[in-house]
Amino acid sequence: MRYFTILFLSIVFIVSAANYPVPQADELQTNPIVVNGVLDLKNWDFTKDGSVNLYGDWHFFWNQLLTPSQYRNISESEKPRLLKFPGYWNDYEYENQRLTGDGFATFVLTILLPEDHQALALRIKDIQTAYRLFANGEEVAKAGVVGKSRESSIPRYSPQVADLNDKGTEITLVLQVSNYHHRKGGAWEKIKLGTESDMRQLRENRLTLEIFLVTCIFTMGLYHLLVYFHHRADRSGLYFSLFCFVISLRSLTTGERYIDHLFPGVHWEIVHKVEYLTFYIATVMFFLFMGAIFPSEFSKRLYKPVVSIGSAFAAVVAFTPARIYTHTVQVYQAFTAMIGVYLIFVLVRAIQHKRESSIILSSGFFFLFISVVNEILHTNQIINTGFYLAVGIFLFVSSQALVVSLRASKMVKTIENQATELTKTNDAYRLEIIERKKLEKNLVESHLKFEQSR
Repeated sequence: MRYFTILFLSIVFIVSAANYPVPQADELQTNPIVVNGVLDLKNWDFTKDGSVNLYGDWHFFWNQLLTPSQYRNISESEKPRLLKFPGYWNDYEYENQRLTGDGFATFVLTILLPEDHQALALRIKDIQTAYRLFANGEEVAKAGVVGKSRESSIPRYSPQVADLNDKGTEITLVLQVSNYHHRKGGAWEKIKLGTESDMRQLRENRLTLEIFLVTCIFTMGLYHLLVYFHHRADRSGLYFSLFCFVISLRSLTTGERYIDHLFPGVHWEIVHKVEYLTFYIATVMFFLFMGAIFPSEFSKRLYKPVVSIGSAFAAVVAFTPARIYTHTVQVYQAFTAMIGVYLIFVLVRAIQHKRESSIILSSGFFFLFISVVNEILHTNQIINTGFYLAVGIFLFVSSQALVVSLRASKMVKTIENQATELTKTNDAYRLEIIERKKLEKNLVESHLKFEQSR
């Protein structure tokens, strides 16, 4: 069992490394920055230098959904405003007022390209919550329906690669965005420009990795559920299996949002509710799992408050629209961080008390905790890294798999030792019985001789 698990984890590591996106050249050197709505790439070699993140100050037109022709005909006296991209327009000061998440706007970027370049493409992820993208007047990508009101707009997440074909040495991107369904409006993730082959390969690598991780996590959840059915006295297997199932579902609704491939046309509100619900529920399940693993280090008084708080937040998500329940996420993120800190304290105590497998689980929890912190910071645009929660969870699941294999190996050794001891005991009893029979025979013979001698 132990050798099988080690082999399985080795294969998983190799496949993950092979499909994990290697940092592009633009991430290893200074990325050109958009300045005053213009990105100068005239001296950029996409083959040698890699792809480029289109971040910086884009031209920003609030309360306007400009078409490419309308933008070309804007009078020179109408000086466009600038907004950091990617970035939300929330709290942006416009005409002495701070904007909320609701509204619509147009972003414009001009890209200056070298004379000779390969076929280029854009890798686009989430934009809150509907958009249309034009390149030199041609629509190249869209998600949902852009509108000027809640009734006329339809939200949708649809990560994709948009081909630019041959657009010459200057490309003008006109991006229409509207949001009436989320607490924040604007671009959440960076848009990346690179060769068509690189952009498609990057997306395929991400999809492959996410599907692989989801499959592994789901499989481990199923395994632990079967273990629980055979040993119902230990609830750690039940909590861990539910945690794995919830995280598997969440992974389908984040990142590349593979759920859109499984269920084309699934309603945005459903996807968003699943994304939030799984986060809220997973936190509680993980807390209960750790409590079942280290009951002596846990305070029993915390179980009911944690479950109650998690259930209350989940109920808000289940029974209210996104524009309401999305306001709860930051509070719950703080709640999750507090639980994480408490679990660190529990693991330290478990190590001090030399609990079985506490060091291995602590190592896996370290990666999980870092990935959770990264997700919280990335979601709030404090850092711009990406979603890696599935990776952190997978590493923790791997540590748990190793613990299970070690326990199984220890159990097998215990059984073997018990069998050996039982065999020795049986042999001893057998010898004792033989000796007793000999003694009884001698006694009988002695008695007969005694009777004959009388």
